[in-house]
Amino acid sequence: MDDFPPSKKYPAAIALRILLSRHEKLEKNNLDFIKTLKDPPSSLLKYSFEKLISEGEHFPSLFYQFSIQFHKYLFTGILGNAGEFRRASDPNQGKVGFGGADKSKLGSPKFFGATPDEIRSELLDAFSFLRSDAKEPIKNGLSFYRKFVKVHPFYDANGRIGRLILSIYLQYFGYHINWTELESGGNKTKFIKRLNECHLRETQRNYDKYFNYLLEFFKRFTVKI
Repeated sequence: MDDFPPSKKYPAAIALRILLSRHEKLEKNNLDFIKTLKDPPSSLLKYSFEKLISEGEHFPSLFYQFSIQFHKYLFTGILGNAGEFRRASDPNQGKVGFGGADKSKLGSPKFFGATPDEIRSELLDAFSFLRSDAKEPIKNGLSFYRKFVKVHPFYDANGRIGRLILSIYLQYFGYHINWTELESGGNKTKFIKRLNECHLRETQRNYDKYFNYLLEFFKRFTVKI
């Protein structure tokens, strides 16, 4: 809030209450977003995933727009950059780290998000997993989520927005994610540990092995509706 102040600045406690209230409203509107997937207005096909759209695959473009709209809705009046990706003109050239401290490197975070000039191309890879004809939608959806949070396109709420999109995508295929159980007790720690193992091996040969560990764990919390 200090780096990107809005025109009217709320106290932090009030801003948090507003943010949580807006997030709760978004979570309750999944069916409306699914209707948009089935009958998308042309105004939402702004971002050109040319090859996929030419194949009749409009989901990636729609979900890309959803991510921007969700961030804008959540942070309007709270942050001055609501609905905007990180930029090279931002403080610290738009670089951001996440995942806590790297114990092997003093003062360094475990992971760094994509550089601002890489964000859009990296998101193309992430959103391309969200196909309407997916044979394994849980695998596709989780592949998107893993990549999206690693790209870390926004300064805040990447996890929240990624989970919203994943929920909408899987609900389209008739799956419900029990986020309450997944994010409670030791399950959250186990999930994050497996997610981080995939981040670490993103470009390595054994990535698929570790992603399957993450996938099988995640499937425990998905239910066919």
